[in-house]
Amino acid sequence: MNLLDIKIDKILSVFNLQRIKEDVRKQQNRENSAIVIIKNGKISYYQDDVEYIQTADIAIILPEGITYSLYCHEDANCYVVNFKESSGCMGNKIQAVKLVNINNVIEKTKNMCCVWSMHASSYNLKAISYLYSIIADINDALSMDEKNVKYYEIIKPSIKYME
Repeated sequence: MNLLDIKIDKILSVFNLQRIKEDVRKQQNRENSAIVIIKNGKISYYQDDVEYIQTADIAIILPEGITYSLYCHEDANCYVVNFKESSGCMGNKIQAVKLVNINNVIEKTKNMCCVWSMHASSYNLKAISYLYSIIADINDALSMDEKNVKYYEIIKPSIKYME
């Protein structure tokens, strides 16, 4: 999946969602695309007998039109961004992306949620700006190979200290 050419047509909703332990959901022919950022907890998504596990360092990308189910292993606090995109960059499979700088992504998502809920001046433009920034972070994480991830883990404490 390459998100460099993604074109967001419209953000439909941005919200904070609390899932409870042992919650089970089934979704058929998803109406829109979504990105789910989890602050804490553990959720498994299932598509075509493949399991995608989401924890606090993994973003889940749910493309429009897919059928899947989910199971919540433990109470979870998530941000969900539902949107329409016309570029076809999302594909037709769930993507679980290990994020490089999860705190940065969570902060951007939290800010986007606040902007969206306040409906202040230009809230939709500000929310789209946050979403593109989050997608850029996700794309950067997708483009890192295992070697880069290994090196990042070594210097992560230094980066955290500088932040």
